[in-house]
Amino acid sequence: HSGIDADVFSFKRTKAFGNSLTLIQPGRIEQNKGQLDAVELCAALHARGISCRLTIVGERWKEGYAQEVENRIRELGLNSAVDILPMQNRNALVELYHQADICFFPSCQQAGFSRIPLEAMACGCLLFSYGHEGSAEILRDGENGFIIPKGDIPAIAERISALLREPELIS
Repeated sequence: HSGIDADVFSFKRTKAFGNSLTLIQPGRIEQNKGQLDAVELCAALHARGISCRLTIVGERWKEGYAQEVENRIRELGLNSAVDILPMQNRNALVELYHQADICFFPSCQQAGFSRIPLEAMACGCLLFSYGHEGSAEILRDGENGFIIPKGDIPAIAERISALLREPELIS
């Protein structure tokens, strides 16, 4: 397939939205992909009293940056709330998407077209993105996901808090 194989990346929610909030952030581990922002979002949600679990999935492209992400997780006391997994095969990735409420796609890479937003949306994840790597072309803010200002972690946390207060807005 040159696109998304909808037979594999199928829409299948495994739990009600926010019933123990789960976030997934797939992509190679390097600064342009924004794993530190995902960790900061997890911390901001915890600071608001929102229990959440973050799963970062990807190949360690930049070891120094991967170490920085791990150090920040420890500094914030999020060891039990954040998992870092190596790149997964397609079926395992689909299962992770099915278990996640939100796919956070904080990529700052300007060029290219990532499949991650399409895969996540096909599997039923609510997508939050900075709008890079083609995600601005497929997202209609507030309708099929959210485009948020780069690095505005408080705004993202507030948007998620609002959705948790009114889960009927998620459909």
